[in-house]
Amino acid sequence: MKLTFAFVLCFLCYGCGMQELALDNADKLLSYQITRRLPLYSDQKKLLNKDIVSFLNQEKTVAQDLLPVIDQIDVTAPEKLGGTYQKLEGFYAIIARDFSGLIATQMARLDQKQQEEMFETLEDENRKFLKKEKEDRMDDIEESFTRAFGSITGPQKQLVRTYKDYFHSRARQRLDRRIKLQQELKIIFKEDRSQESRKEKIENTFAAYQKEVLLDNKNLEILKKIVPTLLKKQKEHLRGHIANLRELLKYFLTVDY
Repeated sequence: MKLTFAFVLCFLCYGCGMQELALDNADKLLSYQITRRLPLYSDQKKLLNKDIVSFLNQEKTVAQDLLPVIDQIDVTAPEKLGGTYQKLEGFYAIIARDFSGLIATQMARLDQKQQEEMFETLEDENRKFLKKEKEDRMDDIEESFTRAFGSITGPQKQLVRTYKDYFHSRARQRLDRRIKLQQELKIIFKEDRSQESRKEKIENTFAAYQKEVLLDNKNLEILKKIVPTLLKKQKEHLRGHIANLRELLKYFLTVDY
């Protein structure tokens, strides 16, 4: 399920017009992503759409605070990476918390039939994730590197692949966390709770899940090793992405949802 700024990040590879179009329709895109997994009735979809509008407008405050942090990203100063990365991770945690509240509200409204359909969808996603070949996963990571920096050199590819076991382990942990989360949600749904109490319990469960996501990751360690190897053209490519991201955040602030 996409977070607000995931729309920005996912559309960085498209032209400006397409990126702005995505932000113009962020409410519809979020609704589509959510209802792919939550089988809502028509009256519930109306409530969802109202909640999404509130969520997007709420996140504009986060976007405003994020802008000066974006300006602090400096690919020529690896020693500053740690502080900037921690700030960005903090913003991720805020957005994840707010989004979890949005999802918890919708899930708390599900009846027995809808719950069963939701878990069938999530379990099907788990099976597809489990089938993904390890080499395909590394190819995806290298492709992400290429999108960010425009290209990847042989030595950089070798550097990324020294973390192969780590990436595979994280993928396994991600699946384990998903399964654990789904089991905990099933327990919550079986308990005799009011809708508000159920929402609160689901939200707390998501909060614990998000904390686990951030534990023991090596993102910053990998960045600190990658950044000094960047070529001039790679740095310029990344600067272009950063500048574009800043403009998209500013545009997001102007959109009337």
